[in-house]
Amino acid sequence: MRKSQIVIIDDHELLRRGFIGALGNAWTVAGQAADIAEAKKIFGNLAKPPDLVVLDIALRGGDWGLNLIPWLEEVYGMAAPPVLVYTVYADYAHVRAAVSVGARGYVSKDEGFPVLEEAMRMLMRGRTHINPNLLFKLAAVPDMISGLTKREKEIFLLVQQGRDNKHIAQQLALVPRTVECYLNRIY
Repeated sequence: MRKSQIVIIDDHELLRRGFIGALGNAWTVAGQAADIAEAKKIFGNLAKPPDLVVLDIALRGGDWGLNLIPWLEEVYGMAAPPVLVYTVYADYAHVRAAVSVGARGYVSKDEGFPVLEEAMRMLMRGRTHINPNLLFKLAAVPDMISGLTKREKEIFLLVQQGRDNKHIAQQLALVPRTVECYLNRIY
């Protein structure tokens, strides 16, 4: 039986090493990276997309890991690998941001390896996985966007897509400081 190939993207080398050691024989690590530039190099060197990507949100150098998901979909199209977000963030805003850009699973690092491994298996079977406690947080929060102005909604949606302040400012013909002011009001 062919081992499933995964790519691990996390800024902590010790976590990546421990994760790789815990995977056992069912998985082959096709690559590992600490930031988006390294990750893009790995994907560029693969003959075909991996079966799964395990991605942290906060990466080395301040990279926003969720920015990689739309890039994967752009590069691979329908063959884009499913992405499982594995992160310390366990709040609704991060879960919502991850799901909105295409993550198929979300596991908090405090949930332990058995939960992570089960989520990986679920994504490999074409399913999704978000811890019920995190889903509850999503459902318990009213739709925040309904109370925002038109410009605030535009900025909020761009942030959910993983865009940084500089990109948002360029796209909306604003200066970055104005974007920061809008974000302060939104928060």
